[in-house]
Amino acid sequence: MSDTPDPFAPPPARPPQPPQPTQPPPAYPQPPAGGYPQPGYPPQGPVPPGYPPPPYSEQPYAPPGYPPQPYGVAPGYGNPTNQPSSGLAVAALVIGIIAILGFWVPVIGALVAVVALILGIIAWRKASKGTGGGKGMAITGVILGVVALLGGLVATVFIIWALRVGSDCLDPELSDAARERCVEDTVNDQLGVQS
Repeated sequence: MSDTPDPFAPPPARPPQPPQPTQPPPAYPQPPAGGYPQPGYPPQGPVPPGYPPPPYSEQPYAPPGYPPQPYGVAPGYGNPTNQPSSGLAVAALVIGIIAILGFWVPVIGALVAVVALILGIIAWRKASKGTGGGKGMAITGVILGVVALLGGLVATVFIIWALRVGSDCLDPELSDAARERCVEDTVNDQLGVQS
């Protein structure tokens, strides 16, 4: 026989451990049968002996330092203050985008920009008074309306100037080369450039 231990043999038994000493009961009071109430919530069930009853309150319970919540609102969440967007604000934004895209069209671009500006101002005032939502869209509609109005006015002035200056060059009797030369000469004369 060999002196090597059998790897498949059961492990040797451990000697029994001495019993652990018992702990004395804690010096502080034990929680009531229902447990301690969670912080921020009123106690549930009967009041443990030695504690005063909770004061009666007309308002729903609120954590210390916070105003009481109205009935029907879960503590900690409050009433929603976001109002849905008003149709005027959405219209001001959409028309402002259209005005920016089409400001180069004489007169019409400026008129569309004025509509966006008016709708945006009305929606902005309503949102500021709290009677409507979409204040950000209203402000964006106003800004787009102003930018498109300025761009439309510049485009209209430029087109009127170009037509007035270049009207002599629109003679159908002129060839294409003569028309190009006429436009170049007229623009150079207007800008004070020697050709």
